[in-house]
Amino acid sequence: MKLKKTVLIDDMILVRREWKISAEKFGIHFYSYRTIDEFLDESSTYDKDTLIFLDRNLNNNQLGEYEAVRILERGFKYIFLCTNMQTFNTFGINTNIKIINHKNPPWEDEKFFSSLII
Repeated sequence: MKLKKTVLIDDMILVRREWKISAEKFGIHFYSYRTIDEFLDESSTYDKDTLIFLDRNLNNNQLGEYEAVRILERGFKYIFLCTNMQTFNTFGINTNIKIINHKNPPWEDEKFFSSLII
């Protein structure tokens, strides 16, 4: 069993570094991007079952839940919206987008991690 490739899209360099360090420690195939457009430019290099974690609050007042639709349109199946907000209005968010109420690397959460193993 192995973890699928994992992508993080987050405009905060410290978050991307934390995930990278953790991924190396856990042996995870990890890639990160600062913007949605950076990821979309390289999206053809990823399998459609790549796990994509997307920050809710991106640069230029972009909300991850709306930008995630662009990723879904490319055929990706596993999109997770990451936020430190414990509650926010989820009305209208595409049901294919899962919400995680933290921004910690998922493989550090054993229960969540085991659900990502194939």
